[in-house]
Amino acid sequence: MDKLALRAFAVRIRTMLGSEDSSFAWFSRLLALRYMAANGMTGTELFNTVYVSDAEAAEKAYDDFAVLGEFFPDIFGTDISRDTVPVNIAEVIALFGSGLHDNVLNKNVQIIGWLYQFYNSEEKHRGSGTLKRSGRITPERIPSVTQIFTPDWIVKYMVENTLGRLWTETHSRCGNWEYLAECAERGDIARNPEGITFIDPCMGCGNILVYAFDVFMDIYRRCGYDDDKAAELIIRNNLYGLDIDRPAYTLAVFSLLMKAAEYSPSILSKGIVPNLAEFRSAADKMHESNDDELKNCHIYGSLIQKKQAQRKAVGYTYTAV
Repeated sequence: MDKLALRAFAVRIRTMLGSEDSSFAWFSRLLALRYMAANGMTGTELFNTVYVSDAEAAEKAYDDFAVLGEFFPDIFGTDISRDTVPVNIAEVIALFGSGLHDNVLNKNVQIIGWLYQFYNSEEKHRGSGTLKRSGRITPERIPSVTQIFTPDWIVKYMVENTLGRLWTETHSRCGNWEYLAECAERGDIARNPEGITFIDPCMGCGNILVYAFDVFMDIYRRCGYDDDKAAELIIRNNLYGLDIDRPAYTLAVFSLLMKAAEYSPSILSKGIVPNLAEFRSAADKMHESNDDELKNCHIYGSLIQKKQAQRKAVGYTYTAV
């Protein structure tokens, strides 16, 4: 399934779901559920059933969402009002089943990011037009307008020449790192993989972190770790990420756990939470302040001079980073 077909699918789904606030919640939940079904992680029959009504289809979907809410609270755990069920939800569910084939989704978690980008493509186009005409956009449109999906070869080049380079300074090359540039310089401090931290400060849907997971797994295997232990350590100790886009953050959490499950299927039952955060949550803390200036931090940004209050708000939210 090429990029044009993926774009056509995502745009059609966006059109069918409409622009209501709940539309993305339905998109992300159905996409996550479809991905898990294609990879044998859930026994759902949601996409294989012919429904007599939209109400029946919605009820079956809610049943599946309730089961998965325990494992993926950011996507499935929050309630979607039954008053916001799309009028054509049975057709939408059927399209997820027929439009995304299992072979396209099988161990291909990067497709989550591509579909999210294409889902937002028309909104990005409108926002970019507004920016060109007026020179400004509303804060709410910043995530979609500034969204750039990094091609796979650039992802590999960046990760291999940061994390991979760090490792090969004192160890032999691991795995098939085809984009790692040769370097004659060698470090003199041997590194323990459990102590290496890798952060993507604008992670989007997590594609760079997903590939970094593969590189970390190469390193852990070279050090003699089994896959189950390595997958858990990578999620707990090694990978960190931030983004300003709440929907992208939720999909990044899901994508990273799906990558971990490729190596260790049991990891989903351990309740491990990736070290990822939505950067806007710092602004939320400021909104709770009694200070009027801080309440408008999402508009004024770095123009606010109360640095101490900013540091307190950000530090309170991101103690793990």
